[in-house]
Amino acid sequence: MIRGGSWFDPAKYCLSATRSYYLPGRRCRFLGFRLARFVDFK
Repeated sequence: MIRGGSWFDPAKYCLSATRSYYLPGRRCRFLGFRLARFVDFK
């Protein structure tokens, strides 16, 4: 299961609730993951 959208998708699909179903092993140049971290600059 793929969640969210990509920069190729219309805005209505760029939600974490959006799900796409691909077979295991599917490779696409627009599939990946994003890391996020909070940084406190104090």
